Amino acid sequence: MVVPRDLCADLAFINGKVIMVNKEGTVAEAVAVKGGKILRVGFNESVLEVVGESTDLHDLKGLTVLPGLIDSHMHPGAAGAPTW
Repeated sequence: MVVPRDLCADLAFINGKVIMVNKEGTVAEAVAVKGGKILRVGFNESVLEVVGESTDLHDLKGLTVLPGLIDSHMHPGAAGAPTW
């Protein structure tokens, strides 16, 4: 199946361990991203359906993908303190 270019993923990772943070502890093998958002996650075959000529495709060869973590380390008590 040929997917129209505007519907294709920008980025895709296959053949990996994609950690999905849910109660079931699901681990998928592939993930596709479009416009900075997850387009599809699951089995390789499912993700490959949205891969096109312009997709940046990476074979993880069994490596693990973790969800992005945002560092929230801060010291709110010092936020209003003078800097001199």
